[in-house]
Amino acid sequence: MFFSDCFLPLPKINLFSLFGNQVCLNDILPTATATRAMNKILNYDALLSDVSFELIWIFILSVIYFFIGILLFRRKYRY
Repeated sequence: MFFSDCFLPLPKINLFSLFGNQVCLNDILPTATATRAMNKILNYDALLSDVSFELIWIFILSVIYFFIGILLFRRKYRY
């Protein structure tokens, strides 16, 4: 949780830009992106279209982590 920018602000280390949105180093954690989306919704009254990038990014990360989990499971149990 400390690396998700929840408790204290972390310096933004930009990795790349995707569709006009900056993707930072701590954005590889789904909690960082979810925290940013919740901040937009609760503090700035953002709509679904305003947080669509964050939702898509969380979905992409979930798929990536799922397939990494499958690969690690197969490696451990030799399936």
